[in-house]
Amino acid sequence: MNDCENEINQAVVKCPKCGRVIGHYEPMQGAVWLKIGSLSVRVLRSFCECGFEFDFDVSTKRLEDLLERVKNM
Repeated sequence: MNDCENEINQAVVKCPKCGRVIGHYEPMQGAVWLKIGSLSVRVLRSFCECGFEFDFDVSTKRLEDLLERVKNM
């Protein structure tokens, strides 16, 4: 596992409104998945306990990662 995958694997995902831990990012099969307990998901539409709507899509995450890499160049 390279340093970038290590950073992704340790990235905790929190609710933007209340800060509750939702899960963490996990590299798998060439993409970043969202790991929640024993589930790894590519697409998620849900609500936090606080009522905040939370969406995750692996293609959106890939775009965010690409933009971050370009910004850091």
